[in-house]
Amino acid sequence: MDDAKTTWRRPVHAIRRLLIRPHRDIRLALAVWGPLAVICLASGPLLGRFGCYVEVHRWLTVWHSGLNVYELNMAVDYPPNTLVFFSPLLFLPARHGAELFAVLNVFVCIAAAWSIVALTSGYAGLSLSRSERLAYVLMLLVWSPTRVGIWAGQTSPAMILCCCLALRFSESSPVVAGILLGIGASKPHVALGFYLMAVYCRMWKAVGVAAVTASSALCVYAWSVSRSPSEVMWQYVSTLVGLYGGPGFYRGEVDLRPFFVDLFGFGHYRFGESLYLLATIVTGMGLLYLAWRVRNRGNAPVWVLASGLTWTTAFLPVNRYGLTLIAPTVLLTLWRPKPSKFMLNVIAVVIAVIVADLPTLVRHGLLDWFPPAIAQLAPLTHYFDRLVIGACMVISFMGLARVSSSKTA
Repeated sequence: MDDAKTTWRRPVHAIRRLLIRPHRDIRLALAVWGPLAVICLASGPLLGRFGCYVEVHRWLTVWHSGLNVYELNMAVDYPPNTLVFFSPLLFLPARHGAELFAVLNVFVCIAAAWSIVALTSGYAGLSLSRSERLAYVLMLLVWSPTRVGIWAGQTSPAMILCCCLALRFSESSPVVAGILLGIGASKPHVALGFYLMAVYCRMWKAVGVAAVTASSALCVYAWSVSRSPSEVMWQYVSTLVGLYGGPGFYRGEVDLRPFFVDLFGFGHYRFGESLYLLATIVTGMGLLYLAWRVRNRGNAPVWVLASGLTWTTAFLPVNRYGLTLIAPTVLLTLWRPKPSKFMLNVIAVVIAVIVADLPTLVRHGLLDWFPPAIAQLAPLTHYFDRLVIGACMVISFMGLARVSSSKTA
């Protein structure tokens, strides 16, 4: 009877080993994550629709014709310096340019995943073998943010890669690090956590170069449309207010704002929005306070990075590609020498939810075959990712608080 029970539970144990500390069973991790990663990466250029690339390319084309895109009704939510940095996309061929960009994005995603693992393990002082590092890289490549980034023609993987490389090069070449950080600021909501990390680690030269890089690109755009930089920035901010302000604000797929406005606000926008702003300020101040307390502790930077990235992902309007930013929190929890069983189980659920990508499956008709009572629950699946973000933010803040309360420097 015991043998039969063990045999029946063996697949369950294999799944748990795959999701919880995959470096403990490298052969299983490589055998499962490897083929899945290849399928995910290959399907992007073949099946993607590349809507983000098409939209950005349209903005660039209009700007290249001499028009100021912020004066037109085009809902451009990228800052002006972003358009300058992305202008090389105009050199891609008009035909099959999106597919070519998707192929390039495959290599960018691989490099970004490797950089995140290397950055996290480096700050945490962990020495991983090539096989162990590869196992985690493959796991990240199977995550839904990678698939979404390639299928949609997203530029976020490139921005994440620039920010990761900026932190890696901060000591050896602050100028290069600053330029990369300035380019990464093309998506401020993606780069903000990395900027917090750069300030925490006192990378002042890199931060200064980044500011000069972004400001110079802004001036280039303003000069090209015969406007002042301040006027262009005001037009950009006005566009953001129209898109992300008021009851009809754009609801990102993973940020917590709809939790406060749609659920906790009980149908009252002003009340829910006030709760959201209060939570943003309180948690942001808590992050800064904990980061200040651990400023002289050698094991703190990695938790500052994880907390900063999860905080920006939780409180800024981010789509599914932003889930890549919680990778340091997940990796740290899996690598901790003595993690609690509860935390490991939470992270296992987090990984399973991200890989399965239930909201996208539902959007493509997963619940169409179910009874109407179940199919009506489809809108609630969009809160799964928000619960994942909330769990990771709590874990990262707990890790940072644990470091601040530790007696060892």
